[in-house]
Amino acid sequence: MTNLLIASIDMLPQIGGISTATHHLANAFAGLNLNVTVLGPDGAYIPQDWTANYSLVADTEAKPKLREGPVWRNEELPRTTSFIRSLWQEREIDRAIAMHPFYFGLPLAAVGREVAAPVSVMFHGFELRSQLHLQARLRAWRMRRSEHGPSLSDEAIRLARTADEILTNSNFTANIVRRTGRKTPAHVIGCGLDLAETRAQIDLAPEDALKLREEVRLSLGFSHSDFVIGTLGRLVSTKNVESILKAAVHIPQAKVLVLGDGPERGNLEALSSELGLAGRIVFQGNVTEDEKWPLLRTLDAFCLMSKLGRQGHVEGFGIVMLEAAAAGVPVIAASTGGMPEVIRDGKTGLIVHPTHTRQLVEALQNIRMDPSAGRERTHALRTDILDRFNWNAIADHLVSHWTDTPHKTLY
Repeated sequence: MTNLLIASIDMLPQIGGISTATHHLANAFAGLNLNVTVLGPDGAYIPQDWTANYSLVADTEAKPKLREGPVWRNEELPRTTSFIRSLWQEREIDRAIAMHPFYFGLPLAAVGREVAAPVSVMFHGFELRSQLHLQARLRAWRMRRSEHGPSLSDEAIRLARTADEILTNSNFTANIVRRTGRKTPAHVIGCGLDLAETRAQIDLAPEDALKLREEVRLSLGFSHSDFVIGTLGRLVSTKNVESILKAAVHIPQAKVLVLGDGPERGNLEALSSELGLAGRIVFQGNVTEDEKWPLLRTLDAFCLMSKLGRQGHVEGFGIVMLEAAAAGVPVIAASTGGMPEVIRDGKTGLIVHPTHTRQLVEALQNIRMDPSAGRERTHALRTDILDRFNWNAIADHLVSHWTDTPHKTLY
């Protein structure tokens, strides 16, 4: 049996894209008869309502904020390398995956080289694009401060160039990896949802789904006839939620549901008042995993309008679009980052420019006036989820790839 180590500084009970992906991917590998160990930070544990078919090891001395500088180089990097080396020997690890390059990525790759075992490193887009973007500025800053040695930027870029295998969530991210000068291509595997959870949402009886939808709508102050558009995510400038508000102004029947919180919430609330959307918009704030699904079901259209940020921010994939489709909601995505690889325009959703209000209005009106076409696109996206955008399919693909057995291409 293959012994696999997966390392991630983001891990349960913290809820986020990488922590939940780590959990679901580890379970998927375990379902393929791999013996899986997950390495997480201090405080990592499996909540009671989550099922883990892997063993979780917490590095109780981890200091995630120490990712560069003299303390990182002289103390934390040697300590994490020693910790991983001992864990590798104890668990007789055959190969490993770093779920992102930071913190555990560099020492994991170092130990893999020591024992001549393969290590894969996952890139999601922002962490590498931002470091390439800041590389020149960081180097100039270090020169002014007379500091030497690898920066966070240098470490991420060095891993992208030298790791045994680079995994990416999209071709868009793979192209960013190429900018580092890597000689061998990245392996694009995409991202996905938990298959069992997705099937539960898709297989929900229509009458139960409708009842749930109407109950939650009523609790939010929406009526049966309202055309409810919404989004879910951290409220930061690059999520470009303001574009959704501006589009809603042009659709009198539209109500808006914003799920999530963040530093831009105050600005968005002020903008909604300026646009005359008072009484037509609900800022729900952060939602739990259990709350997420019924709230998504209240929507008639889901929008992810993320734009490229000046500091390297990018939507490398956009997994929340899959969640919306699993809940039965038509998706509109921006034409940036990796989103056009997830949403096939006109077939599994609609693609618009992130800042062209007229395009978004037209896409929303398309869904409002032709709901059957929206349902067809949503059904097609659900098929993509069950076929390839799920962690079971991704794990199966990787195991077949690693063992040189015939496997279905995901991209």
